[in-house]
Amino acid sequence: DGLVASISSDVRPRAVLDELVRLGMAEEGEDGQIRLLATGFVPRQGFAEMAQLMQDNLHDHLAAASLNLEGEHNYLEQAVFVDQLSEESAHRLHVVAAKAWRQAFKTVMTEAQARYDHDQKNTPAGERNRRARFGSYFYAADQDERPS
Repeated sequence: DGLVASISSDVRPRAVLDELVRLGMAEEGEDGQIRLLATGFVPRQGFAEMAQLMQDNLHDHLAAASLNLEGEHNYLEQAVFVDQLSEESAHRLHVVAAKAWRQAFKTVMTEAQARYDHDQKNTPAGERNRRARFGSYFYAADQDERPS
């Protein structure tokens, strides 16, 4: 209830839960506990919104890398590189990367919510003008495939 109320007063928490259950994203146990069944959600409609999210994400990733190259900042922007893998090994690495992302997501999201809550209570609205983005990606392809 608190999570839904913190995001919107237009939608009732029960309606959000019912929709998550309908989509197979969550289930409500007999004890009243809610259990998420999926680690993420990508809507099937709303291409424009999805494209905007991707554009914003790509912008921020490139901005972090560019500012690091210019020596102006030291943003987190790292990747693991490995080649000469079999398809099976690349798949296994993908599974491990997804598991690592889930843990990182929980840790960073918990702190992001705590910082947001803190700032809402303790920082004047005019001073709450920063945004932050944390992400991860995984990509595998044949070694001969290079961007053109």
